[in-house]
Amino acid sequence: MSWRLTFLAAVAIVAIAGVAIAAQGGGSKSVTLCAAKKGGDLRLASKSRCGKGERKLTISRQGPRGATGAAGPQGAAGTDASVQAEPVRAVAPVSGNCETSPGTFCGAGGLDWSNAEPFFESVGFWKDPGGVVHLEGTAQGSPGALGTDVFILPVGYRPAAQRQFVVPTCFGDFKVLEIEAGGAVHVPSLPGEHCISLDGVNFRP
Repeated sequence: MSWRLTFLAAVAIVAIAGVAIAAQGGGSKSVTLCAAKKGGDLRLASKSRCGKGERKLTISRQGPRGATGAAGPQGAAGTDASVQAEPVRAVAPVSGNCETSPGTFCGAGGLDWSNAEPFFESVGFWKDPGGVVHLEGTAQGSPGALGTDVFILPVGYRPAAQRQFVVPTCFGDFKVLEIEAGGAVHVPSLPGEHCISLDGVNFRP
């Protein structure tokens, strides 16, 4: 048999096998075909039986598992920088007008806001990967004619509208803290000594 006839016979076996597998469903692990001794015509065996002038061919529905392929090239190293929280931005000491210098404490002439050190955490703010702004630390201020703005948040850290929070003081009571749309971290009423905790204050800009 020439190579062309061999090739055509192989193609015919594959085609008929596909039809046979579809016809018999998925219950059996093999398929039986009948090949005519003269001419080589193929047909699906009836009840796995072939005639006298045919040869029985049994083929598997699924061939043996091939060898494992070669490993693909190593991918580029990923980065998780986009899911890391940014570092805390510390509120700096008073350096003039806090409205024109966001991120600095408000006050002037000795009537300043500052960190309630060394017993409490310094005041700062930061934004997490979800975009939520967090405040932390404890701020204290001099009594008297002190302004009620503690510091001003920079653009990108300000709420869309005024937010209100209840925060503890250093003396065991509580005060209302407002964060205004313009960024001012504001305490409406502060008689006497001023010392408030910002820990746990968070909001979505």
